[in-house]
Amino acid sequence: MEKKQAFTLAETLITLGIIGIVAAMTMPALIANYQKKVLEQQAKQAYSLLSGIFNKIASDEEVTDICLTSLISQYPDNDNDVYKNYLPQTLGKYIEITGSHVCSDSSDKKCFIKHLNNGSSGETEDYWLYIKNGMKMNIEMDRDVGFWGRLIVDINGDKAPNTWGRDVFYWHIKCGDSPSAIYPRAGVVYADGNSNDYWKTTGKWDLKCSTTETSLGSGCTARLMENSWVMDY
Repeated sequence: MEKKQAFTLAETLITLGIIGIVAAMTMPALIANYQKKVLEQQAKQAYSLLSGIFNKIASDEEVTDICLTSLISQYPDNDNDVYKNYLPQTLGKYIEITGSHVCSDSSDKKCFIKHLNNGSSGETEDYWLYIKNGMKMNIEMDRDVGFWGRLIVDINGDKAPNTWGRDVFYWHIKCGDSPSAIYPRAGVVYADGNSNDYWKTTGKWDLKCSTTETSLGSGCTARLMENSWVMDY
């Protein structure tokens, strides 16, 4: 019977070395792709959560328009009262709020949001409400512009990267139209026919969603939703 030839030690080491090199080249890309998939799903969950909250409030209050709900129509003018009492009490009926944080200045790491593509630049938000699922949110209503409220969600709380378009997403509530709904910043509804307010055609750096141009990244919410929740940037 003919003997089967085994690999020599040198051949085995060379094979293992090649496998190691290939793994080292492909693993970072695989990890990055996996992380994007996780963020995509969390962003989708955040939008579903926000929509569900407002629709449930409207249903409970027997109104057909989310802009007629008490959460919006009775929104206080006093900012301090909003995050200390009003929002925790109002939203607390629908989601479990585990805490809040008032932001002091740009040195407060819990409040700093980095731009998508503009070095390490960023800005802070006024406050955050923490919810049990690990997300944190910032909700504000602007009476001066027809309740173009803003809904900002950091889908993984204080965890990195704390960057617009990656784990921080931006929606609006536009009242005055029928039906009122939650719309992404820099999307079709937000632009309302103005190409310079649409993420894909805008010249405004703060509405762009780009990793090759200077971009704040807040417009990435619209890009992500329009692209069936695939983070292709």
